[in-house]
Amino acid sequence: MTSLPRVLCVDDEPMLLAALKTSLRRRYEVTTAEGGLEALHLLRERGPFTVVISDFRMPGMDGARFLARARDVAPHAVRILLTGQAGLEDAIEAVNQGYIFRFLTKPCPPNVLLAAIEAAVDQARLATRDRELLECKLEAMSGQLLHAERLATLGTLAGAVGHELSNILVAFDSALHAVSNCAHAARPPAGEDVDTLEVVRKHLATHARQLLHLGRPAGEGEGPSDLCQVVNETLAMLQTAGMLRYVELRLQVPPHPVEVATDRTRLEQVILNLVKNAVDAMAEQDAPAPVLTVEVRLDTEGFASARIADTGCGIPGDKLQLVFEPYYTTKGREKGTGLGLFVVKQIVESSGGMLEVASEVGKGTTFTVRVPAISSAGTSERSGQSKRAAGTLVHNVPG
Repeated sequence: MTSLPRVLCVDDEPMLLAALKTSLRRRYEVTTAEGGLEALHLLRERGPFTVVISDFRMPGMDGARFLARARDVAPHAVRILLTGQAGLEDAIEAVNQGYIFRFLTKPCPPNVLLAAIEAAVDQARLATRDRELLECKLEAMSGQLLHAERLATLGTLAGAVGHELSNILVAFDSALHAVSNCAHAARPPAGEDVDTLEVVRKHLATHARQLLHLGRPAGEGEGPSDLCQVVNETLAMLQTAGMLRYVELRLQVPPHPVEVATDRTRLEQVILNLVKNAVDAMAEQDAPAPVLTVEVRLDTEGFASARIADTGCGIPGDKLQLVFEPYYTTKGREKGTGLGLFVVKQIVESSGGMLEVASEVGKGTTFTVRVPAISSAGTSERSGQSKRAAGTLVHNVPG
């Protein structure tokens, strides 16, 4: 059953309110208020209303002032001023300020009043459809932007993987050539050559699995995520791709799962972008001993945090907030889209979290992601996984 449009009638004359309620009740759900203050309370506590009809001359607060405040309290309600005492200047001001949709004079014929209310209801429905359409378009565009940036990151990672595969191919060719010579000589292959081929096989399988996982659309990993597990697996993926080869990674995670409500795929995208940016910043400075610190904590305020700190070039104070603007980048076109940190901020804030940044030129930058935590100990299996990864300190030195 379709609910009737809700109409709020405001007047200081109880008899007039009763008459309005009687004449309108067959077509609308009518609520009445004897003055502006009572009506504002009803708008806040019992809204939303589709249409608000108000008298002009009322003690304490006239109709124009009431409808102006009603616009702030209930901006989507369509407003009608009904009066026999307002002057022309009052009417012009109310219309020009956008307080009202229609201005009707008393006594108002029932058919004129009904036509005005019906027009107001149609206006409200049209505005609601426009808002819903705009919200759907914005949501679709936001999802497309997130996935586009993820694919751009995948492209960068794929380039790094290609470099790693070229290195692996050298070992593969050497082992394959040795095994082939043994086969032609009718000799069993040397054990070390077979071991090399097995190592190559494992590397290929790891690269394939990680690339397929990274290309997965957001939404497939919805539900509670273990921040420790996401951080560890994302860093492992970057290490396998060789993107952390020239930095010293200092990883600190607690010995238990840190459950957060953020979608796993999007959380992974946040960590991936921030770590890549940190590595790029240290590469630009060409520091002799670049250090990347990644720390996961469960805060006392009901939030979990991931801190990514680098010893890179740093960001000037006047540029610090610009890094979150779309298409702003200090890198070349070949290294990024300028959307990474913008997307990271959107993901974190849509999860009810916060993204903080602190930086000092020549010393480095720290990004801190804080997202709502879930009070849960997690399953024993996930606990074991986090314990095995907890406190890991991985050293990568130039090779």
